[in-house]
Amino acid sequence: MNAQDRARAFPVFRENVWLINPATETSLLITSSSRYEVPEADARKFLKMRSYCTGFQSQADIAAKSGLTVDEVDTLVCAMAEVDVLRQADDTPPDIEQVRTMLQRGCALWAEELYMMNMGNQFMSDDLPPRVFMAWLVELVHFYRALPGAFLAAARASDSPALAPLLQRYAERTGRRVQPLLETLANLGVSRDQVDETTPMMATRLADFLMRELFETLPAGALAVAALIEACALDAGQCEALLANATHHYGWDAAQLGPFLSLQQSMIDEGQGRLLAENLDLIHINDRADLNRLTNQLHDLVHVFFLLSDELRQYYRPLHGKYLFRKPMKFADI
Repeated sequence: MNAQDRARAFPVFRENVWLINPATETSLLITSSSRYEVPEADARKFLKMRSYCTGFQSQADIAAKSGLTVDEVDTLVCAMAEVDVLRQADDTPPDIEQVRTMLQRGCALWAEELYMMNMGNQFMSDDLPPRVFMAWLVELVHFYRALPGAFLAAARASDSPALAPLLQRYAERTGRRVQPLLETLANLGVSRDQVDETTPMMATRLADFLMRELFETLPAGALAVAALIEACALDAGQCEALLANATHHYGWDAAQLGPFLSLQQSMIDEGQGRLLAENLDLIHINDRADLNRLTNQLHDLVHVFFLLSDELRQYYRPLHGKYLFRKPMKFADI
């Protein structure tokens, strides 16, 4: 069996993001290279089988486990191959320009996913109590307090005379994001002393660990990480919807949320993905193992941001006696 036949017989897919709107008959497939409208029924069939498409299951195995027929599986696999979503085996060192292009495209794909799944979007309805929003701001304080240290570590690990100062400037810039978050929290009745006495959620700590682990050996990966971080900013439409809901359901006004909203606008103005796009020439990674690790760490970081949303909801939505806000466990407590 040649490589092409094996890819079809034991399918694995390249990164694919789906938007399924029950109100329409079509769904949107987003890949690193394009986007496609797909009939909703086909999209749901594909997602039923995707869980088993790991490269270890044959089409017959996938059919048996997903409840589809082998013909349906093969039809979907072939359709994915036509739009270059079926992954082909390739262990050859890629051209550096290809690396830069695909890395930028991958970050753009995940940036769009982060935009759609942003924690801020969840405050555009009355589903969550106001304490969850305040807890989110507390976590952002922890995140941006730790972030400069991670990027300074990347700068120290870099032997590039161009990359190191670039990362140092980014560290300084992101460190300035803490103050408007603290000002917003103060406007909502949460003092800086209260914030200082909190401890980060596990997802926030994990994000810091992942970045530092990556930057030790692949400091240029910090450019891609920055693209993902900047994608978490809320645009003008999202800010407007959040403010409207916060005013209606929480009783907060534009003055109280002003520092937070201004921060979002300044992040948008700085240019999402610009640090990566304008400095692609500083990426010189074409070892396949390094590229695989970089890609996996970036993907993990995206999911850590999603994990933080889940963790915040689970901890703060029903308090059930848990501390508002999460406190560190000290020796005196035992």
